[in-house]
Amino acid sequence: INICGKAGLADKAMLLLDELQRAGHVPQAMEINSVIAACSKASRLDYAFDAFAIMNRLNIQPDPVTYSVLIDISFRCSRYELVVEVFELSRKQNVVPLIFAYNIVLNSCGRLRLLNKAWEVFEDMKAAGVTPDKFSYNALYLAAVSSE
Repeated sequence: INICGKAGLADKAMLLLDELQRAGHVPQAMEINSVIAACSKASRLDYAFDAFAIMNRLNIQPDPVTYSVLIDISFRCSRYELVVEVFELSRKQNVVPLIFAYNIVLNSCGRLRLLNKAWEVFEDMKAAGVTPDKFSYNALYLAAVSSE
């Protein structure tokens, strides 16, 4: 599954995940994250959230990678509202996304003209111990400009 994830072979990754489950293997977060990564590379938003649903059904705790890749694929598919929703879900579960995901959320807020939300995300980022980088500041600036 990991190789499929790196290669962006979403169909094969989902098939392998299904086969593993039918064989009685309970997948781990890392395996499901690899499926979600494959879906992200292939822009298969539907499969990514199917894999996330499997994770939830099996009571596997999503981790920062899970949410960060879901945020990434939502952005790649121009689903900016979904980016913000996934971010909110991660924070409700006390999971801190990776810095690149924070930057995607900031960028999405700008595209949606949600300056106040962008500021909220930026402050959350710092409060969570994630140090903003130049991309964070640039995304926040663009959110401010687009909200005028």
